[in-house]
Amino acid sequence: YRYFYYRPMSIGRDAAPAYSEELRSSNIARTTSTYDVDRLGEFTLSYKKKIGRHHIDALAGYTLQKKTYDRLGVEATGFADDRIHEVTGHGSNASDISLYSTRKAAWAMMSFLTRVNYSFDDRYTLTGSFRADGSSRFGIDSRWGYFPSAGLSWNFNRENLLKKSEWMSNGKLRLSWGLTGNNRTQTPYDFYSQITVNPGSGNSLDYVFGGERVPGYYVSNMANERLKWETTEQWNAGLDLGFFEDRIKVTADWYDKVTRDLLLYALLPASSGFEQGMLNIGKIRNRGFELTLETVNVKTRQFQWSTSFNIAFNRNRILGLVDGQNTLQSSVSWETRFNSQFPYISQVGKPTGMMYGFIYDGTYKAEDFDDKGNLVSGVPSFKGNAMQPGDMKYRDMNGDGVIDDYDRTIIGCGQPLNTGGFGNNFNWKNFDLNIFFAWSYGNDVLNANRLVFESGWR
Repeated sequence: YRYFYYRPMSIGRDAAPAYSEELRSSNIARTTSTYDVDRLGEFTLSYKKKIGRHHIDALAGYTLQKKTYDRLGVEATGFADDRIHEVTGHGSNASDISLYSTRKAAWAMMSFLTRVNYSFDDRYTLTGSFRADGSSRFGIDSRWGYFPSAGLSWNFNRENLLKKSEWMSNGKLRLSWGLTGNNRTQTPYDFYSQITVNPGSGNSLDYVFGGERVPGYYVSNMANERLKWETTEQWNAGLDLGFFEDRIKVTADWYDKVTRDLLLYALLPASSGFEQGMLNIGKIRNRGFELTLETVNVKTRQFQWSTSFNIAFNRNRILGLVDGQNTLQSSVSWETRFNSQFPYISQVGKPTGMMYGFIYDGTYKAEDFDDKGNLVSGVPSFKGNAMQPGDMKYRDMNGDGVIDDYDRTIIGCGQPLNTGGFGNNFNWKNFDLNIFFAWSYGNDVLNANRLVFESGWR
């Protein structure tokens, strides 16, 4: 696809009139061509066999995927007027055309997979699967990840005791275990040691050699040949129930999921020469319970009304961070004025999404000041700041009389106690109406809109 941009000189802008020299100097045209192709090939072979009450279903496959991204942007200036606004109409100087945005990236993945299902008398089912995935995002020695899984289920409503039941239409117990992988690093080349050059820029490492300015190159990130797949191990137990020809259906699931070797940018010791790098760090556990209820309340030839309800409880815990590290603070990225702040904190033994900051203690009152306008003894404040009545006051957590980073503490948690939804679906002839409510209860929210638009911070 192609993107085109032109900044005209025939329309005045700010205090500059149309066709002024100020507008001519900033008159530019840009065109960007992007080549984004995702190729996927899947080749599978299946086998099915039924012998009496035994049924076997097997599958084996091979997949290959490659994604290529190529972007080229050209910027031009020196236009005579707005009638010609393609980049090909640039001025005669060599500096009137230049590259302004280029990027090239590619990654590939190869996978081998197999799955076997065995069932006996449609009552007992055993499933086993295995896949091997190789990703170009990792080094040669850690490129492949291996992910087995197994599952067992029992349709107890088909047992002789319940087979002729008029009220139970479905009953199944399920148990499964498996490993899954994640290879989504920030870029396809995070395990490489990358070299950066910024000739002519303010942060370049250009140097003079032979009386001429020469671009300087520097290593911008640390190589990590041991970077590998992020792995999640999960146990799951479930129960499916159906009553009165599935007019009432209940599904309950319990799960315990542990993710290890997370692919995250982590702080590095200063002795490494780098501030941060992509590492396999930490371990997180998610354990919870989910319940779903579906009912068909009314069902006629022309009208049907059905209801659905679901609720989920998840408990999240950080089991480990970088070796020897118990706390990790995270900065904001949604507003450049606050990107030096660290409103989130991760601590071993606590949930993710913990919010970190000062506890609001109201505002300073007139009685907090003496006759000369100074704070009375025992009233805390930021060191070096002249406080006034009406200014925000924060709690002095360590009691030293000064508000500083040592007074920051956990002030909220983004993990909800439960989430859920409730819906009703109505169908009448060729018309349908769906009403659905969803909720998230017990979690705190960082109100970034209020911080940016109402705080008065500049």
